[in-house]
Amino acid sequence: MRVIRLVQKLAAGCLALWLWGGTATRGATEPAYEHETPQPPKPYVQLSVPEKKWLGKELYATEPGHYEVLIWGHAETPRAMPEKFDVEEEVRELARHHIDWYTGQTPKDTHAYEKLQQRFEATGIRVGLGFPRTSIIEEALRDGALPSNPSEVSQGKKPKVAPIDPHYVAASLRLIDEQFGKKENFNWVRAVHFQDEPGGEIPYYDISAQSGMPLLKEWDKEVRASFGMGKWGLPVSNWDTNIPESRLAYQRFWSKEFNNYQRTMADALRARHPELAIWSANFWFNKWADLLFDYGEMGGFLDAIVADSYVTQQEIDVPGRGRWNAGFVTKIVGDLAHRPVYNHIQILEYHDATPTPGDIREYASQVLRAGGQGIVCYAVDMPKYKYIRYTDPVRWATMMEIADQLHGLPRLKQPSRARTGIWVSQETLATTGPRVKDTDPYVAYVLFGETIGAPFRYISDWGVERKGAPEFGDLKIIYVANARFVPRGVREPLSRWVRNGGVLVLTAPDSFTRQIDGTSFTSWKEALGVSGKPKVHGHFEEWSLGEGRVLLLKDSFWKMGVWDDPSQVAQIRELQLQYGGGVDEPIWRFRLPTSEHSASLLTPDSGKD
Repeated sequence: MRVIRLVQKLAAGCLALWLWGGTATRGATEPAYEHETPQPPKPYVQLSVPEKKWLGKELYATEPGHYEVLIWGHAETPRAMPEKFDVEEEVRELARHHIDWYTGQTPKDTHAYEKLQQRFEATGIRVGLGFPRTSIIEEALRDGALPSNPSEVSQGKKPKVAPIDPHYVAASLRLIDEQFGKKENFNWVRAVHFQDEPGGEIPYYDISAQSGMPLLKEWDKEVRASFGMGKWGLPVSNWDTNIPESRLAYQRFWSKEFNNYQRTMADALRARHPELAIWSANFWFNKWADLLFDYGEMGGFLDAIVADSYVTQQEIDVPGRGRWNAGFVTKIVGDLAHRPVYNHIQILEYHDATPTPGDIREYASQVLRAGGQGIVCYAVDMPKYKYIRYTDPVRWATMMEIADQLHGLPRLKQPSRARTGIWVSQETLATTGPRVKDTDPYVAYVLFGETIGAPFRYISDWGVERKGAPEFGDLKIIYVANARFVPRGVREPLSRWVRNGGVLVLTAPDSFTRQIDGTSFTSWKEALGVSGKPKVHGHFEEWSLGEGRVLLLKDSFWKMGVWDDPSQVAQIRELQLQYGGGVDEPIWRFRLPTSEHSASLLTPDSGKD
């Protein structure tokens, strides 16, 4: 896993470097890999989606959608590009299809800004400008920061510096002064986005007193001040690697501090250029979802969230886990943050899997029907590291066709309100390991969205803790999985929502029984204030609470492949119909039309594959 991430990061860094480089060699733009030995075709993961009568023009509103496409991986390197490569012709090609750049980092000097401004004036192409640059760690180390991973450094690995380190913060603010301090015209900047995979991501390595991490004692004090010394509110130095719950307090602390860093940088950028859009880092939802980040809080100071769904990496390891990952990632991040989402979709050859044009269209369609605002593409295959435009013209043509479609696509009619909620217990997920296991939320997306078409949205315990009752909105029924832990400020709003007529569906009797301070409850009934005897139904028991209901299912449906089980799908549909959750929302039958049909002329059945 670490090797994969390192290779990806090195590749992404190389992909961005050309943008700030010197003058390109001008000449022909035809394929020029004639010296290479032809390689056998790579396998691909065959996408499989439920058979549907795909809808088209019925789902279009009258106003424009303003959907966007950005591209990451437009490179000028000997390995990736053909000979006699003309950079400016490639810029014009992307501009013709309304595609903007997505870069990995800020340039080393502001001279590159003049070139980008000129390109914008000539072609209209804009830049998603990364922040900060990769050298920020070296700068922080020169300022006096100590590596946050000393044990790894002793083994010859690259040093890291946590963004909550004051030297890292100071170096980042200095970079803002250097790169954005002047009152220049930044109309060529689509957005400033934070680093690709966050350099300050929540650690996926264990921290112990023996690690030698320099800020360990300071972090311990912060954790004690925030969470006390309860059973699960342990400081970092008391972590027990055999008890996952012991990391809960630290993960909450780290999530808060990471957002503090992002907020500080966003405030500093806007103070100098209020017109700039600020996007999140690109969160990698590959084998373990990044649900330890508090997207709900990010929505308060960022303009959009960026994610990467890693379809084939998921699908190859766990069949069924990647097929709908583009839609799942888009929806869960957007629902929790209440912000637009831009998602990287699988176009490149990766993990020995090559998507077909039909797959690419489906991934883009998932992003749109899940409420996304745009897609980000890669232009270079991995690990072959060759430019797709010249090695696979069919895939490239599909990218360009989709970009043209999204540019002119009207706004899609998303559900005006969601009546079904999927409870995301981020408090519990923070106890499942350094990298959380997100199977249950994924199952919910495929089952409730792609399979039965419920108008649903994800709701997080951290969001309820922050906003209280308004976070429930118009929800009539909420399904809960893997929610042993509950923040102190959540039990009362959740119980009140049920008392006011909500239906809470549980699949585990130990739901909501633990709190970070060590408080525990004998059962969910004690935690929520439920008493009396239940009504026994065929598949569940039903308790009354005020005007609402709590249902405890006898069999859990949180398992991969449940969407292919007709009996369990029928049970969920029955619950939805009985308790007002809704089914068959039209948006779940949207798919981008094929090249034979334009969006404006698409008939209701013509988009069916």
